[in-house]
Amino acid sequence: QGLPPTQLSKLQWMLACTMGCGDTTFRLRKQELAIITGKETCDDDVLASFLQSVDPNSADPWMLRLLQVGQLMVTIGDTLFVHAGIQ
Repeated sequence: QGLPPTQLSKLQWMLACTMGCGDTTFRLRKQELAIITGKETCDDDVLASFLQSVDPNSADPWMLRLLQVGQLMVTIGDTLFVHAGIQ
């Protein structure tokens, strides 16, 4: 897609192309961070918040904990139920 190979462009690609939420999630997280911090935020702040959410050494690795205890798929009988689609 002609994106530079940076962490920020990888995040934006992941949100848009693998999660289908690139048009809203990034923008809304940026707005949310501005409300939480009371400051203007930039794209790097959004990237940092995503990285911190899965970093076991961060103050609040909430997404990492969710992934550790969450059940993203389950088989009941002969049916597989998943959080998202399978390609």
